[in-house]
Amino acid sequence: GEKFTWFNGYYDNNGERLEGFKDGRVWMTLTGQVFALMHGVASPDEARGIVKAVRRFLKDETLGGYRLNTDFGMRHHLALGRAFGFAFGTKENGAVFSHMCVMYAYALYVRGFSREGFEVLRSLYAMSTYPGRAQIYPGIPEYFDASGRGMYHFLTGSASWYVLTVLTQAYGVRGEAGDLVLSPQLVKEEFSPAGEARVSLQFAGRK
Repeated sequence: GEKFTWFNGYYDNNGERLEGFKDGRVWMTLTGQVFALMHGVASPDEARGIVKAVRRFLKDETLGGYRLNTDFGMRHHLALGRAFGFAFGTKENGAVFSHMCVMYAYALYVRGFSREGFEVLRSLYAMSTYPGRAQIYPGIPEYFDASGRGMYHFLTGSASWYVLTVLTQAYGVRGEAGDLVLSPQLVKEEFSPAGEARVSLQFAGRK
């Protein structure tokens, strides 16, 4: 069948590699892919493979978000830590975890995948504002449970990272060794009907 590429990000307490294809099941984490992308470990071909694999195995088609890991098909996997004592889709075990989704979006922009980065950010916005399902005030929660409800709304730093990603990557306004860089990666949905996209900020004490 189809070929997919992704990186192993973890070894468990028994020294066993976590990620791969085992017992007819895909074992994959979003975290392992984010850092390989963001820091340039993945080659351009490997980066494209990661994007394809994440979309295939970690995107929840019902909720629209990207899960922290695939379902390992075990009641618990404590050799990987107590987080894997939670039911799949809860907290660190396979929920749509906002901060890692934002980091994934940031890594995608860094590697030039602007459309994919936009779609990840948009998925969080859509989940956070879904009428009746999110059940939260406006904002980004720590994670979304298996039913799409926003959980631990008071316990996340994801909102600031979301703004940072939109500003420095989508709008592409950032500093580099003290210099101002303008390197936008906006997609068509981010422009107004008049064809405008604007941002205002302080840089080095100047508006």
